[in-house]
Amino acid sequence: MAESISHGRSASASLPAAPAAGSSAGRTRPRPGQARPALVSCQGLNLDSLASRQRQVELFERYAPLLTEQQRDVLELYLRSDWSLSEIARSRDTSRAAVHDLVRRAALSLDDYETRLGLLEADRRRHETRSALVRDLAAIRRRLTRIEQEVART
Repeated sequence: MAESISHGRSASASLPAAPAAGSSAGRTRPRPGQARPALVSCQGLNLDSLASRQRQVELFERYAPLLTEQQRDVLELYLRSDWSLSEIARSRDTSRAAVHDLVRRAALSLDDYETRLGLLEADRRRHETRSALVRDLAAIRRRLTRIEQEVART
């Protein structure tokens, strides 16, 4: 059974029925050394994964101006203020399902913007390149220091 609850609703409703006794087909716990599966998936979005949530925040920070005002407002509450879907629905006098759909569509839009524009991926590549250059520079400085010490001894 899933170990997480998403916004007050149990994830068990979306899980398949338990396998017959002795069967490993429906195993929910990973074996030692296996990666843990995403806890809750909603139409392609992993809602409970910390990494997924962090990515959604990064996408929101980068692409929020491209969203509608309503999408921005709701995602601001959902991602940055950590409001539940129910809390957002109550504050906006709408249904939880409507908020869920809005969040899902906005998240899909953010992913689409990243696919088309690739700004986060470009930032990641720049960061990796910069880190490699910093490591290379540190290695050059160490070699230079050793050479200077050898020259000073002779």
